[in-house]
Amino acid sequence: MLFNIFFGFVLPWIILFVLWRKFPEVIILFVPLGIAIAFVSNDWGMNIFWYTEPYIEKNESLSAFPLNLGYFPLMACLFVTAIMKYQFSRITLIVFFTIFFSAVEYIALVFGRVHYLNGWDIIFTSGIYLAGFVITSVYANLLSKYKMLSLT
Repeated sequence: MLFNIFFGFVLPWIILFVLWRKFPEVIILFVPLGIAIAFVSNDWGMNIFWYTEPYIEKNESLSAFPLNLGYFPLMACLFVTAIMKYQFSRITLIVFFTIFFSAVEYIALVFGRVHYLNGWDIIFTSGIYLAGFVITSVYANLLSKYKMLSLT
């Protein structure tokens, strides 16, 4: 569990703090979205399609808790920061972030930190990540439309 706490919560929040100094609005607006997407996705799929190490029998989703509060919100914030900072098309960024974070999860799968069940595979995981980045992109556009966030 210490692994999950450090790499899933502490390290992401160190990076988020660095981002905060330059993009505080991104942290304020997108950390809650990343947390919401993470909890919805993980609560839906945990123990039906996947589980994470360490496996905690009385509360299976507990091992993903640090990631839900750190790693996944960091993904959303990095994605929005990339939208604001780089002049790539939105589709390119969505595809890049989906592939990159699917590769990170694949590494976790290979090293036994994540286990898939009931026919779940990395392609389905990529679909979950794709949906999360599309939702984040739509939310960013909505905030931009109502002048709550400048994407340029």
